[in-house]
Amino acid sequence: MHLNTNIDSHYAKLAVGSATLGVFLLILHQLCRRLLLPQPIPNIPYNVAASQKLLGDLPELKDEMDRTSDMRSWLLQQTIKLQSPLIQLFLDPFSKPILILSDPREALDILLYRSRDFDRAPMLYDIFSGLAPTHHIGMKTGPEWRRHRDLIQHLVTQPFLQDTAGPAIHASASRLVRLWRAKARLANGAAFAAKGDFQYMIIDALIEICFGKDFPNNGVSSQIELLEADHTLAPDIKPQTPITFPEANPHEFICAHKKITEVIEYCGESVYPRQMWWAMSKLPRLANALRIKRRVTRERLTTAAATIAQKMPLADSNSGAWSSAEFMAHHENNLSQQECRQPEYISPPMEDELYGFLFAGSHTNFITLAWAIKTVADNPVSQSRLRDSLRAGFPEAVLENRAPSPSEMTSRQIPYLNATVEEILRISPAALLVDRVAIRDTELLGYHVPKGTCIWTIPAGAGFTSPAHHISEEKRNTSSRSNAKPSRRSEWSGDDIAQFIPERWLRPSAEKHGELVFDPSVGPILAFGAGPRGCFGRPLAYLQLRMAIALFVWNFELRKCPDSLSSYDAADGLFHKPKSCYVSLRALS
Repeated sequence: MHLNTNIDSHYAKLAVGSATLGVFLLILHQLCRRLLLPQPIPNIPYNVAASQKLLGDLPELKDEMDRTSDMRSWLLQQTIKLQSPLIQLFLDPFSKPILILSDPREALDILLYRSRDFDRAPMLYDIFSGLAPTHHIGMKTGPEWRRHRDLIQHLVTQPFLQDTAGPAIHASASRLVRLWRAKARLANGAAFAAKGDFQYMIIDALIEICFGKDFPNNGVSSQIELLEADHTLAPDIKPQTPITFPEANPHEFICAHKKITEVIEYCGESVYPRQMWWAMSKLPRLANALRIKRRVTRERLTTAAATIAQKMPLADSNSGAWSSAEFMAHHENNLSQQECRQPEYISPPMEDELYGFLFAGSHTNFITLAWAIKTVADNPVSQSRLRDSLRAGFPEAVLENRAPSPSEMTSRQIPYLNATVEEILRISPAALLVDRVAIRDTELLGYHVPKGTCIWTIPAGAGFTSPAHHISEEKRNTSSRSNAKPSRRSEWSGDDIAQFIPERWLRPSAEKHGELVFDPSVGPILAFGAGPRGCFGRPLAYLQLRMAIALFVWNFELRKCPDSLSSYDAADGLFHKPKSCYVSLRALS
């Protein structure tokens, strides 16, 4: 009897212990689940199902990227699904939610007027820290950021744009015109891919702008030499089938730049881009490309330093155009004198700012041109009007049977050309998103936003090419309300906002009766961001887009490609790129 009692007591204790352990494990499970699951910011709409998953919205985004590669469309779909211009998504496991803002007016308010609340987010630094760790793009706004950006201050000056950038862009685009004339003759009406040609044209121009005329920028010319040397096509060309042309190997720096670009794009798609870059940089091909990039950049800075020592002071110089490297060396020389130190022409900031400018410029404009050429070809009425406007604006070139010169194109305003470029940027911005981070607790559209929260503003969709979300005025920030101007649309509206209509950027001239002028203030675009942290190379980008599009339309009729080659589907990485970009050309005399 005593033995049975002991056994019962033992089992009772065991049962109590098991129950206690079970309760403890259940509490621990719930506690871990609560700690590891996404933590929504109160009141801001989100996907409830995603909040119950450790990886949040990430699996759904991955499925969408595997299926379409179009991240921007998916982000916009989430705002539509949740019926809100401001939503939160759980895309970074075990981190704060990311806010998605789909409203041009509030986005511009953040970028232009709320620098005390928001600054550049760390995302771009994570992507570029391995390639250019001291470039200003990844820095917080402050004295060090301004010091680095001052190294490239010359990029926005009119003498630089007119004397250095204009001739380089014109020469590069003219070489592409020559290449396309040869390809159009061989293709005999069939389409051929244009992306690679745009890449070479852009990098050729930027190499001359950055390094000077004496550096071998032969991206396009090497393709011309190969095509004219030994390429023949079969006579049974079918218009529905794109032509594939062979590709030459240009200068080693251009090949290295292309490799670096490929890897940055790949790393930019990773959840952990910094770690991915570190691993990829150990591979022989990328390591060799980085060695070439470093060697060439240092050589050009050394050459620039020697060159400026022989030139007159910049303010009085008549010695010709200065390269970007020479401007930077001149700036460093002046700064070192002010600070009573020896100039450091070869330093991480000098190298990173010089190559960083070349890298960024070669990405955005090539993608914008890819969208532009598709859009202009698919809108023949606008294309014809643009060509007529160009011929009316450059009558000397028409009389002399030549293309407009660099000086003519940099000194004259063609309203319809400017409107065409602006409309392309409105409907097809290359920027995937514009990111910021809250640097203190603040509010956005009436919602509390904790410090450290990242905000992605979308430069397309609602308010740009589709109806804007309805937002009551009292929800908007004070600066948004006080800076609203009746003369400027805060969003695009109307039944035609998804259509390509350059005329929407034109208005009657107040000075000359019957003339139209280009007015960039009639509505919003976010293709280059805005405010103090907007794209610093914006004037140069506009110049390159205007010159290239003008020379293409001047020399060719851009025909619509077959439907199978005319898709507007996008592939998103660092930027919003068209999956396909083909041209079908008829050369004009």
